[in-house]
Amino acid sequence: MLRINQIIKILGGMKAYAPYTYKSKTDKLVDKIHGRLVRFGIFIIALLALSIALYKFNSCFKTDTVVDVIFGLYFIGMLI
Repeated sequence: MLRINQIIKILGGMKAYAPYTYKSKTDKLVDKIHGRLVRFGIFIIALLALSIALYKFNSCFKTDTVVDVIFGLYFIGMLI
């Protein structure tokens, strides 16, 4: 029983090996860039879906739809 208590005490004082919890500056930067690219991709897909819907339903305003999509891409790029 004494030996078991000694082993439990030793194991209780050890820190868990988890290298994934300690991120370097490069890993943090890569994660930040990856997150921004994912958000940008989602916004691009949403804008393209919106532009396709507007392009089909507004046959008389096709030029305005294209201009709105270009401005939308520009402003979303500025936000991200």
